[in-house]
Amino acid sequence: MQNGQVTTNRNDSDSSGLIILRWPFYILHRLVPILLEWRRRGLSRYLTTALEVLIILLIFFVPLAFGGANYWAWTVMEVGVGVALILWFILGMLRRRLTIVKTPLNIILVVLLVYVFLQLVPLPAGLAGMLSGKRVALTMTGAPTGEVVGSGAPAVPSSINRHETLQSWFRMLAYAGFFFLLVNFIDTRAKLG
Repeated sequence: MQNGQVTTNRNDSDSSGLIILRWPFYILHRLVPILLEWRRRGLSRYLTTALEVLIILLIFFVPLAFGGANYWAWTVMEVGVGVALILWFILGMLRRRLTIVKTPLNIILVVLLVYVFLQLVPLPAGLAGMLSGKRVALTMTGAPTGEVVGSGAPAVPSSINRHETLQSWFRMLAYAGFFFLLVNFIDTRAKLG
């Protein structure tokens, strides 16, 4: 990496011709010493406080914002949960102790998220016809949701409204992330009180 650009040469590709990117390792190589310096300076105290404040703000702000049913409220929730998860991850790296609490809901949430995400994946017309013949017929009659792939058979997503399905998936991801954050961050009685 020179001057912030990813450079490749013949040694950066494997036998199939795929380029191996070195930038994730470069970022980790630069990030680990920074995190160790932050740990030495006691930054984990400040990150813990910031994470607690962010969680409290989300708990009180999100229900109030949803009363107006505005799209910006969803965005604030999704970004807030994303930032909180990143802070939790950095805090775990600083403490050199990143533990994940296993609950029965973890598997259910993952299955639900995968199920909704799979509705966004376009399926070949034959497979989609076996799952939902009416959906394929709707696509064939002129609905603008089919994408032509391969031999001219349309690829049909399971979802009729892909945009709404994607928004719902991000909402569910934010809810699951908030659950994950609460279960894993609030792990002592002191954090509850």
